[in-house]
Amino acid sequence: MVPRCEYSSSGLRQLDALGWGRGICFVSHGLRVGIRANDARVLERIAELLPVGSQTVNSPYVQFIYSVRRHTTPRQMGANDVYQLYAGAQLIARAASLEAIVDDLQSALDFGVALGSPNSVFVHAGVVGWRERALIVPGESGSGKTSLVAELVKAGATYYSDEYAVLDQRGRVHSYPRPLYVRPFDGGPRKRVTVEKLGGRRGAHALAVGLVLLTKFTPGATWKPRSLPSGEALLGMLANTVAARTRSRDVLSTLRQVVLNAPVLTSDRGEVADVVPLILELFREEQPTRGAETSRRKEENDTQN
Repeated sequence: MVPRCEYSSSGLRQLDALGWGRGICFVSHGLRVGIRANDARVLERIAELLPVGSQTVNSPYVQFIYSVRRHTTPRQMGANDVYQLYAGAQLIARAASLEAIVDDLQSALDFGVALGSPNSVFVHAGVVGWRERALIVPGESGSGKTSLVAELVKAGATYYSDEYAVLDQRGRVHSYPRPLYVRPFDGGPRKRVTVEKLGGRRGAHALAVGLVLLTKFTPGATWKPRSLPSGEALLGMLANTVAARTRSRDVLSTLRQVVLNAPVLTSDRGEVADVVPLILELFREEQPTRGAETSRRKEENDTQN
């Protein structure tokens, strides 16, 4: 099956006309997505790229499409293979190796599903499970959330994601366990590492949020967490939410449930080895506090009604 986008454009029609070998159509978090390629080796790798819970479908018509095209440069230029990655009709990446383009495709696919999902809210965040609650660490790339998640997993937390907190309409977090994108100790380029190689395990079921930490790595910083009021907490999470502009009503409704039912703390931090025990202890201590606050708010609302 060769997928086709149900909403065409002149750019897409030109891309369609190039000719494609095969592809796959699937549904992920309510979004119908297609991937097509003219290289069988790319297609052999597609299964490992699909988000957890994706289901293949038989219809070739999708809402969004990714295309990977391999072509060979002219002999006078060395006759090298070059891979091009398109999101819709837009060329978004070039690579000289299969591994590089597969890595680019996975990142683009994750972002496309996060932006286009009609059912889930995706927050840029690391997520672990601890004592049957989710610990969410929102943050941009480079904020240190992956190293923090990895250390939490080594300390016994259950791995949910180092890229997105996937929230349903009830504000629960679902597992999105992509390999962690970590930098080796020798300072070399980052590599994807499975949580099993870190000695950890993946989360399997949705969790209520128990704690949100707005934190980033700052050399020499002292760990001094402070609680945020719900308004500031909402803005902090909103700044890291993928579809904040395109699905503002749904996003705000979901995030409100999170910040009203779980403590949101903020602090810069130093090295992960120093703060992880403090974070896990803080997570345990905060549970009864916010639970009492939630009960109080419910009683106040019931009285007013």
